[in-house]
Amino acid sequence: MMGDCYVLLDVEGTYFFYPSWASHVTSTEITLNPRDEMFLGVMEFEVPASMPACGPYGMFAIVTNPDSYEVRSNLADTSFAFIH
Repeated sequence: MMGDCYVLLDVEGTYFFYPSWASHVTSTEITLNPRDEMFLGVMEFEVPASMPACGPYGMFAIVTNPDSYEVRSNLADTSFAFIH
């Protein structure tokens, strides 16, 4: 089944959407098989050594039917912080 995957990054009340990390709503099309788990690597980077500790930040993801907002998956959520 095809679906639109929405991933939202919450940075202290400012929201960014994968895959462009823009502040307007964007999504990416994925293939979702019923009852299968899926991993989508959306944040693969190294934190610069000079970056101060910060966070926590929230990340949320959901899959909908293409061209509609009918929910096709469970809501996934996590939080993370950068600590040196």
